[in-house]
Amino acid sequence: MIEDKPFLAFLTHLFLICGFLVAALPIYVAVIASTHYVSTLMVSGFPCYRGIILSKITE
Repeated sequence: MIEDKPFLAFLTHLFLICGFLVAALPIYVAVIASTHYVSTLMVSGFPCYRGIILSKITE
């Protein structure tokens, strides 16, 4: 039996999006942290943008 309930579809998509964000966050943190020097991370905390190491590689 097929159910067509808009709220249930919205709720399902919301859970899927939240699950994707929870799974993607550690990957994002690892990539961003790997582009910064350790001293930068220790002194100023965790920045949310790419670091200078990635800028040197892409040039």
